[in-house]
Amino acid sequence: MSDSKHSSANNGKRNGLILTSPWAWGIFGTLTLLVLYLWQANAHYAVTGELPFYLSFNEPAPPQTFWELFHQFKSHQSIASYSERGPIGDTFGIANSLFSGLALLGLFYAILLQHEELAHVKQERRETKVILDKQEENIEAHAALNAKQSFETSLYNALDLLLKHRGQLIFEGASQFSGKIALSEMAASLHKNGNTVENLIHSFDNYWSAPNNKVRSRGTSYIRAVMMICEIIEKTTLENKEFYRQILRSQLDEPDLVLILFAACSKNNISGKWLELVKSSNILKYITLQDWDNSCKRYVEELLDECDFIFLGKI
Repeated sequence: MSDSKHSSANNGKRNGLILTSPWAWGIFGTLTLLVLYLWQANAHYAVTGELPFYLSFNEPAPPQTFWELFHQFKSHQSIASYSERGPIGDTFGIANSLFSGLALLGLFYAILLQHEELAHVKQERRETKVILDKQEENIEAHAALNAKQSFETSLYNALDLLLKHRGQLIFEGASQFSGKIALSEMAASLHKNGNTVENLIHSFDNYWSAPNNKVRSRGTSYIRAVMMICEIIEKTTLENKEFYRQILRSQLDEPDLVLILFAACSKNNISGKWLELVKSSNILKYITLQDWDNSCKRYVEELLDECDFIFLGKI
C-alpha cells in the first residue's frame, strides 16, 4: 500500500514537468520547428553567405505562378562575401542564435506549464470543495441522527416513568384502588359529579378551587408528568412531531383523557401552559366520553371546539 502511494507521488512529481495538454504540445512543437528553421537559416547564411530561401528586394516583377515561386524559394541567393558577412556573423553567431532560440522555447514551455499547473490547482480546489461539502453534509446528518436518537431516548424514558407512575397511583373511593383502576375510578368520580350540564359546569369551574378534591390531589402529579412529555415533544426541533404525539396518545386511555380534560380546560387552572400544550399536541384527539349524557357531551364538544381541538367523540 505504501509502495503504491510512493509511486503515485513520484508520478505526480515527474508529470509536473511534462505538458499534458494536446494544444500546448501543438503550440510548443510549432515554435520548436520555427526556432530550428531560423537557426538553420542563420547557420547556413553564416557559412555559405546564401539564404536557404529566395529573398528579393529590388526585383521588378514578382513570380507569376506557384511553380515560379517554388523554384525561387528553392534557389539560394548570394548576399555578400566573407568580408561582408563577418560583422554579421560576429553579431549573430550560430551558438548565440541557438541558445537564444532555446531560451525562447524554454520561456514558452514555462508559460504553458504554468498554465496547466494553474488549471490543475483550480481543479483540485473544486474537488476539495466537493469533498468538504460532502463531509459537511455527513457531519450534519450525523448530528441530526444523534439528536434524534437522544430525543427518542429521553422520550421513551419519560414514557416509561409515566407508566410506572400510573401503576403507583392510589385512589380511595368505596375501597382503595391502584394503577389504571385508580384512574378509571377518578374519571368515574368526575363523571358522577357532572352527570348533568349544571353539575358538569360546576365541576369544571371548581376543579382547582374546591377543597378536598381527591381526584385533583391524587391525579395532578400524573397529569403533570403527561404535560411534561407534551412539552418535550413540542419543544423539539425534529421533524414529524405528529409521530411522537401519536406515540404519547397511544399510551393514554379514556380515563387519562378525562382527567386531562378537567385539569387543562377548567377555569383557574394551576398552569396556563397546560391548555396550550393540550391544544398544540391535540392530546384529546381520541376522547370519546362514552356513557356520558348527551347534554354533557354537547357541552364538552362546544368547549373543545372553543379550544380548537379535534374531537372524535362529537355527537
